[in-house]
Amino acid sequence: AVPTGANAITFDTTSTNNVFIDSLGTWSGGTFTISAGYTGTINLNGKTLNVTTFSQSDGIITDTVGGAVIVASSTVTGGGGTWTGGKLKINKAGNVTWTPSSTSWYDVQLNVTNDGSCCSGGNQTLTVSGTAIVTHDLTYSSGTTNGGTINVGRNFDQTGGGGTTTFTFNGTGTQTLTRTSGGTSVSNPIIINKASGSVIMGTALTLSDDVTLTAGTV
Repeated sequence: AVPTGANAITFDTTSTNNVFIDSLGTWSGGTFTISAGYTGTINLNGKTLNVTTFSQSDGIITDTVGGAVIVASSTVTGGGGTWTGGKLKINKAGNVTWTPSSTSWYDVQLNVTNDGSCCSGGNQTLTVSGTAIVTHDLTYSSGTTNGGTINVGRNFDQTGGGGTTTFTFNGTGTQTLTRTSGGTSVSNPIIINKASGSVIMGTALTLSDDVTLTAGTV
C-alpha cells in the first residue's frame, strides 16, 4: 500500500525490488527502516523526505536527479547498506545519537539545534557512537558533536559546532576543509590519513584542537 500521513515505511524481505520514488503523495513523514535482507536500490529521485527515526541495515540508496535529502529529526542508526547519492541531514532540536555502524553514507549534514529545554546551559549534542563512513561531503552546521569518528571522503565544511568527535580525511583525491561562516575556528580533532592526494584549506582557519598528519599532504 502507498503510505499516507505519518505511516511508518519499512523495506524488508517481503519484496527486494528496486524502488523509484515518483511522488510522496500525502505522506508527511514517519519512521523509515531498511531491514537486513532488503537488497534493492531506493532511488530518492530528488525528493526531500522528512522522517523521524532512520534505520538502515541493508540495500542501496541513490539519487539520479540530484538534491535529494532524507531529513531525520530523531535517532539515526546504521548497520549495513550503502548510499551512492543523496544526503542524510540530521536535523534535531535537542540531543540525538547517530550510530553509523557499517553503513556507507554519501553526503551528510549535521544540524543540531537548541529546543530551549534540552540541556544545562543550552547546549545541544549529537553523540556519534562508533565510526561513520561518509564517502562524499560532510557539512557541520550547528550543535556539539561528541564521541566517535567521522571519516570524510571528500570535502568538509564547518559552519558551527565543536566537540570531541574526530574528523578523519581519508579520501584518495584532493579534499577541502572550509568554514564558510561563523568564524575561522575548527575546534574538533582532525586526522589526515590519505593514501594519495592533499587536504586544502579553503579559507584561513584556526585549528584549535589536535591535528594529526598520518599520511598525505596539506
